[in-house]
Amino acid sequence: MSHLRIKFGVWGSALNWNESYLQGRIQQVYYRGHLSAKLVLLFGVSQGSVLGPILFLLYNAEIFDVAECRFPT
Repeated sequence: MSHLRIKFGVWGSALNWNESYLQGRIQQVYYRGHLSAKLVLLFGVSQGSVLGPILFLLYNAEIFDVAECRFPT
């Protein structure tokens, strides 16, 4: 979450909302009539989430900073 705060100036309720949205996620798979054990996820956004593409761009924004870097020839 510090990336959102430092790089993009997201703070207060907006930062808290994003943090609560991304934390505490679990994953469980149903396959051939059986459910897997629940796995706590450290990272990720729910599949199909409208925030997925936006958060992906924000997370990867530094790549554009690196790509703009000019190296001496």
